Order: sequence, then C-alpha cells, then structure tokens
Amino acid sequence: MYVLNSFDYVIGKYYIGADKLTLFNIDWPEYDSSGWSAIGDSLKKIEKYEDLKNDENALIIFNSQVSFEDRSDKSFNPQKDNFVLIDEYENINVYQFKK
Repeated sequence: MYVLNSFDYVIGKYYIGADKLTLFNIDWPEYDSSGWSAIGDSLKKIEKYEDLKNDENALIIFNSQVSFEDRSDKSFNPQKDNFVLIDEYENINVYQFKK
C-alpha cells in the first residue's frame, strides 16, 4: 500500500503498520521524512512515480477528508494518471492503477 504524503503515512502507519506502507511523496519525492518522530527508521519510500505505476499490486490510500487547497499532494489526479477508485470508507479512498 502506498501513501502520497508524509502526513498520510503517519496515519496509515498507526492503523495498518509501517511494514505494509510505502511512501511516495508525490509533490516532493526526494524529501526524506524519516526524521519525523512519528515516522522514524521504519520508513520505506520510493522516489519515482513509475515505480508506483509499475507495481501491479499497488493500492493508494488517499485521505479524502483534507480539502484540496490544504493538501501537500496536489498533483495527484486519479483520472489523468489512470487510477481507478476501488473502495472508499468514511474519509479514505483506495485507488489502484488501471492497466
């Protein structure tokens, strides 16, 4: 499972565990947030969008509660990037790349 910003990583780590998450910081891929106290050494991340798109099992967890204006991952555009919404919860959308 992937998240697209460090804030969502912290939330995802709490609920599903760091071992199941990979961070792709979509608007700042080279940023290393492992220094955050809530992230630490458990951070697994990628820096290339193609790596995420080429992972046939990739699921993107997207916090839908945060307004677009307040997001740090504004460049994520599911329709343009060929992602399909496969599930949604109260404030979480789950996307998968459509091949």
